[in-house]
Amino acid sequence: HADRVVHMLVSWKWHLRAADSIDINNGLIPLVIGTVLSYFLFIFQLEAAENVKYASEP
Repeated sequence: HADRVVHMLVSWKWHLRAADSIDINNGLIPLVIGTVLSYFLFIFQLEAAENVKYASEP
């Protein structure tokens, strides 16, 4: 029974549309998540470097 459920979820062809004009496929979602995550990490590293710089000044 679980095999049928897993197969159904894997083979499910879902569609997500942005503003009813652009189809967003399954490959675009991980790409967007990865891009947003890399920007957050970059900003976090910049802020951490600023905090270290200000903490070391007398």
